[in-house]
Order: sequence, then C-alpha cells, then structure tokens
Amino acid sequence: MRTRQTVVRCACLTVWMMLLGSGAASAQVALRQPAKFPIKISKPGSYRLAENLDVKGGDGIDVLTGNVTIDLNGFSIIGSSDKSSGIGINAAKMAFVKVSNGSIVNMTGAGLVLGDSGAAKGVRVNGNGADGVVCANDCEIIDNGVTNNAFYGIFAGQNAIVSRNSANDNRNGFGITVGQGSSVTENVANGNALGGIRGTNHASPCNCRIVDNTTNGNSVGIVVADFGVITGNVANGNGSFGICGGKSSTITGNTASANTGQGIIGFAGSLIQGNTVMGNQSVGIQFMDDDGTGGYGLNVLLGNLGGDVSGGHSLGAGNTNVCSGSNC
Repeated sequence: MRTRQTVVRCACLTVWMMLLGSGAASAQVALRQPAKFPIKISKPGSYRLAENLDVKGGDGIDVLTGNVTIDLNGFSIIGSSDKSSGIGINAAKMAFVKVSNGSIVNMTGAGLVLGDSGAAKGVRVNGNGADGVVCANDCEIIDNGVTNNAFYGIFAGQNAIVSRNSANDNRNGFGITVGQGSSVTENVANGNALGGIRGTNHASPCNCRIVDNTTNGNSVGIVVADFGVITGNVANGNGSFGICGGKSSTITGNTASANTGQGIIGFAGSLIQGNTVMGNQSVGIQFMDDDGTGGYGLNVLLGNLGGDVSGGHSLGAGNTNVCSGSNC
C-alpha cells in the first residue's frame, strides 16, 4: 500500500513539474519576422527571438514599456542593405529593459538604445550607422562586442557599470563614454576615432573608476574629468596623449607609452604614482594648472622626447622617481 502511494505521489510530482516547466517556457514570447517592422512590445515580460530579423524599413524592435527582457537567443537583427532601417532595438526612456545573447548589425541608426536601469550582456553590436549601445542612467553593459559603428561605441549615463566589453574601431566617437559615478573595468577600447575611454566632460566632475582597461591606437587614450580614479590601464600608441585626469585625480599603476603627445596629464591636486611612461613624443608626465599642488612618485620614465616631467612636486625627500636612469 505504501509503495503504491509512493508511486502515485512521485507520478503526481513529475506531472506537476512538467506543467510548471511548460508554463515557464510558454511565458517567454517568441518573436519572428513580421510582415512589417517594427515589432512593438507593449507589455512587460520575457521575449525570445526565434529567428533572424531582416529589417527592411524602420526599427527592428520598439519597446514601449518597462520591465522587459529580450533574449536574442543567438540570432541577429540585421539592417537592410538599402539603408532604410532605423534602430535595432529602441527602448529609449523605458526602464529595466535587458537585452542579451545575440547580434545587432548594419542598422542605419543606432544598434541598441536603452533607458534607465537597462542592461546589455553578450550582445554583438557591429557596423551600425550611429552609436552602438546607448543607455541612460544606472545601466549595466557587460561582455559585449561593440565594433565599427559610425559614431560612439558605448555611450552610457551616470552610475553605469561597463565591464569586459570590446569597443573597437568606432569611426566618429569614443569607444566608451560614461557619466558621473560610473565604473569602467576590464574593457578593450582600441582604434576609435575620438578616443578610447571618456569619463564625463570637464564641465562636471567624474567621481568615477577607470580600472584595468586597454586603450591603444585611438586619437587619445583615456580622458577623465575631476575626482577620477585611473588605475592599471594600458594607453599606448595613441595619436595625442595617453591618459588625462582632471583635478584631484588619482592616476596609479598605468602604462602610457609611445603616444604622439604626453604620456600622462594631471591637473591641480592630482596624484600620479607608480606608472610606467616611456617613449612618448611630448612630455612623459605633465601637470597643467596645478599651482604646485600635484604630486608624483615611484614612476619610471624613459625616452620621452619633451622631457620626463613638467610641473608638480616629486614625493619624498629622496626623489622617488626614475627619469631616464636618474632619480627625479
């Protein structure tokens, strides 16, 4: 009797789990090639691409409500060759929209536009006719490839988390631009027309972290407004300076070499410490408008054509830097 009851209970449990799984799967709405674009999402929920979308005119997907998740499911949103397509996924002003796991390519407009608290993860956004990924405030942009777009690669607002992306060869902008309070870590931003990484503009303080990134072969490497932390980055072979931090910036542990301009630039109240600065065609480390308030120490400088250091004060009584083989 007990054995029969156990079997019945197990069978019921199995059926219940199957129904639960079926319900979870059915809750994800499949998106397919429509007769006319754009596909419009007007209800919160989870959506999944079931095939490639060949966008012939207009946006690919317009998100008209917040709290939407779109799984591209390994498929692509592809703009038309006649340049009639608009934005790949347009969720401007819609909060809590997440897009993942696929590609958005060759759109005439931007690839992906998100509102506040948006997220992009594992998306390839390549060859679009405007910015690659645009997001408002409080966004997470992680593990994406954003390459060869016509303007900026990644353009995010305040308090963004931008991590482990590649943002290369974007043709008329920075690879990555963020607003105040953002964290930019472990990205590669090479070969961009305006620069690798920008932390706000000089009209407002950055209060941001730019850590462990690679920014080579851009017009400029890294430029960050006041109160930034710029640590552990590589900024080599850029067409002007390698790294520029605004007032009261902390610039430590970076490599800035073989740039056409200065290696590292700091302003009033900045600390420039523990960097390797070699072979730049202008000054290795230059303090601008610092009024004697900037400090540098434990840097290694060599072969900078405009001199190794200009301005600032060497920290410590022993002149703790090495400038072309001598303490300085």
